[in-house]
Amino acid sequence: SRPHKEQSAVDMSRMPPPWLDARGDPKEGSLQYQQPSHEVGNEFMTLARNQSLMLPSERYREHLQMKESKKQFDQDREAIFRHRKRINVLERHYPNGVMGLDGPLHPGTALYADRREHLLCNAEEKALKAEGRHDHLAERLRSDDATAFRSYGTDPQLPRSRDVGMQRKCVDAQAHPARFLDTHDRLFPKHVATWDPERAAALRSHDLRDRSHNIINGADNRIELKVRD
Repeated sequence: SRPHKEQSAVDMSRMPPPWLDARGDPKEGSLQYQQPSHEVGNEFMTLARNQSLMLPSERYREHLQMKESKKQFDQDREAIFRHRKRINVLERHYPNGVMGLDGPLHPGTALYADRREHLLCNAEEKALKAEGRHDHLAERLRSDDATAFRSYGTDPQLPRSRDVGMQRKCVDAQAHPARFLDTHDRLFPKHVATWDPERAAALRSHDLRDRSHNIINGADNRIELKVRD
């Protein structure tokens, strides 16, 4: 027979290439982006809506505070925008990680935390499917000893053909009496057929659509059926 090649199947994987794994590299985890402040204050909007009476000196101080607050607001907003842009560029140009620096395979990664979570969920789902596939294939590939000619010629100490893995029909007369009907006795019964009043009443009720009155004159059409003595 033709020899079987080991590892002849290639399994598809969503994992990043192994050469992008930064674990054990001296530069591991050195790629970091400083998180901007997510609390952007809009105090200048509150000051702009101030309509109270104030001295010119107080109004001027409020004006300077408003300008400083607007400047800080623009800086915080620009920092958040730049940070989001860096993250987008990193995710789109380097989706599998940066060689020797950081990647989704790094346990403590912050830049690829979402990507790592997706890979972990995919790995868990794949392992669950592989386990179910293994059990299914093991069940399908299992063969009985008699079918595979194991211990051929020996007495299995079982009734005839019981060691062959095949489904058998039930041959119990109590469970399936219809399989044991005699055609001759059914066509030529030995007993004498008798007239059954209950069966006759049921047939008449079916013929009359279970009506107990005459459809022409409305009289009662009930009939008492008896067996004559």
